[in-house]
Amino acid sequence: MMRTLRVLLACSLLAVGTASAQDWKGKATLSGKVTDPAGKAISGATVTLTFVDLNAGTETKTNSKGEWEVKNVANGKWVIRISKEGFDPQESPVEVGGEAKNPHVQARLAPVGSAGANIDLATGDQKARELLAAKKYAEARAIYQDLLVKFPKAVRIHIALAQTYDGEGKFSEAADELKEYLQTDPQNLQIGSFLAGEYAKAGRGDEALQVMKAIPPAAMKDAADLQECGYSLLRLRKPSDAVKFFDLAVARFPNDPTNYYYRGLSEMQIGEIVEKEGTKERRAHFDKAKADMDKFLSMAPNAPEAANAKKILELVK
Repeated sequence: MMRTLRVLLACSLLAVGTASAQDWKGKATLSGKVTDPAGKAISGATVTLTFVDLNAGTETKTNSKGEWEVKNVANGKWVIRISKEGFDPQESPVEVGGEAKNPHVQARLAPVGSAGANIDLATGDQKARELLAAKKYAEARAIYQDLLVKFPKAVRIHIALAQTYDGEGKFSEAADELKEYLQTDPQNLQIGSFLAGEYAKAGRGDEALQVMKAIPPAAMKDAADLQECGYSLLRLRKPSDAVKFFDLAVARFPNDPTNYYYRGLSEMQIGEIVEKEGTKERRAHFDKAKADMDKFLSMAPNAPEAANAKKILELVK
């Protein structure tokens, strides 16, 4: 999916300790969100982070939205323990570094006394994950659908179901599952961006754009999600839809040269679709493509796409 769809339905338990040593400091960021089984945010939960190599770390609290963040953590293995009075505590291992530079951990705390249900969820989730890894999507989906019937409040199962559909290329079905989840957690911008990605891969550009426009600019750290939607639509030969995402990307991230390159590529493709060569409409799109490629080359003359940008300039001159 767009970036990564992660399902954290249950986690194994590891021993955790805390210390005051500062050697766990680094340049990465750990963050997350804590909810109850119905997807409601849990505020005031204690989040203890322990760097495994040193058995040292720090502690923080979730805010009113159930969110937490700790900056300047080192790469390596961490254990995150989340606790709140009235709920069973939860611990999970997290690897920081490599592709997971800044992991975001989604956790669900169950009320005290529901450990049996947690075990059933964990067991089923583990089996389904193994099937997903083996690309046995239909079999994994069957397990998740059964779990959802047994535990209807475990709404994050919809995200897992979206994974199974995405693996089969059933992007509209994946979008339906993510939309169902967002009914219970409408402020989850990460899942919102995943939903936009599924809409785009299904060729549903207008719906994808509506979702992305609803995400506040300040909540976007970079243009990656907008670009991914645009790429998907370009692959489907829908440049008129794709260009809208690159327009938005340029507006929000004008210093990212990649946005100009792909917007220019989109404009060129739109021009090529115009039936009669030499028409004003075709020329207008080619002129836009030229302007964007010139801008891209001025910003990133040594980028991997530079050679292709120069070829495009020859085509649209």
